[in-house]
Amino acid sequence: MVDALTRYNPRVLDVSPYDPRKVEKELHRRHAEGRTHYTLSLEGLNGTDHGLLREWASSAGGRLSGAANGGPCSALLSINGEALSRLPSNLRRTGGDLESILDAVGETVSRYQKRSFYLTHNKGHLRLGQRTCVMGILNVTPDSFYDGGRHYKPEKALAHAFRMIEEGAGIIDIGGVSTRPGSQAVSQEEELRRVIPVIEELSRHTKVPISVDTYRAGVAEKALEAGAQIVNDISGLGDKDMARVAASSGAPIVIMHIKGKPHRMPKNPAYKNLLAEITLFLRRKVNEAIGAGVNESNIIIDPGIGFGKSPAQSFEVLHRLGELRSLGLPVMVGTSHKSFIKHALKPLDGSKTPDSTDVLYGTLATVALAIEKGAKIVRVHEVRESVQAAAVCDAVIRDKKWKASSKT
Repeated sequence: MVDALTRYNPRVLDVSPYDPRKVEKELHRRHAEGRTHYTLSLEGLNGTDHGLLREWASSAGGRLSGAANGGPCSALLSINGEALSRLPSNLRRTGGDLESILDAVGETVSRYQKRSFYLTHNKGHLRLGQRTCVMGILNVTPDSFYDGGRHYKPEKALAHAFRMIEEGAGIIDIGGVSTRPGSQAVSQEEELRRVIPVIEELSRHTKVPISVDTYRAGVAEKALEAGAQIVNDISGLGDKDMARVAASSGAPIVIMHIKGKPHRMPKNPAYKNLLAEITLFLRRKVNEAIGAGVNESNIIIDPGIGFGKSPAQSFEVLHRLGELRSLGLPVMVGTSHKSFIKHALKPLDGSKTPDSTDVLYGTLATVALAIEKGAKIVRVHEVRESVQAAAVCDAVIRDKKWKASSKT
């Protein structure tokens, strides 16, 4: 199954980016039929695979688009949920690669439908899905792009952490190295000097989970020993020992997509298919973590908005974030005060474009959009404002009370 998911990289697509008139007409038809339809993107199909899959889709009341031109090709499969529920009987009547393709399709849809997640750590557990978890950012650095220097001293860092907890933070994310564009790496010893005292003291006074924002396995290991519960790795397991550290400690781990490396990301990143490449990267890294002994239920994924992505690419990731639900893992999104936001705020009156310190309302818009697209964790600087925005989004998206009381 793992090989088929990686080979064909199936993703359930949000049909909204396509022609809205055709989508509306199609949705009316599907609603009338009482069926749930899915559109999936598949890659790496050879000519035989494509032909067999097209024949199966047609027999099951679906459709396969995209032409097979001899070499590996991509295709869009549109199929209804009823046909997917009959996959076991269908599979017995097929064979070869088609069986593994249909198996991967069924598994992907099953993962896509998952809404609730239960992660365990050394202080208990973390439930995700019923309400959005707001992760408060605590940068113990002199040079972070937004709040560098504000909480550099341990006493100020602790005061801010307690303030964020009071405002409703579900996780406190502590980092000792800035990864903003143009930032310089610091030694592991310096990173440890910055974060360990804060983690040790904070862990003594709160049950709120603490995550350590680091790409070094050595720092993650010491931080977990000091009282942290979660590893937030922006390098996507760039350190070969990171998965081992998470596995041996039983800690949840955030695996983020990044193009390039921390402090060495491309200035003009290029992708052939942005979401396909992000999804495949995360699939492979998740498999790597599982292979090292990490429990799959303790893995969180992050598309890495702003990390090796242009402003336009960051907006596209946010727009198509729902496709990452195809991996069946909780999605974390960090957009807070990132520079791509100010590109949407260029004024029409010729006044100054806001910088990253003046885009709170733009940040809150991205938080709301991420939640609507399925994010379970949002990583932010302003906790109080984000908790309010998340509460309203959750009431609209997840709360059943108003739905039950409303009348049509």
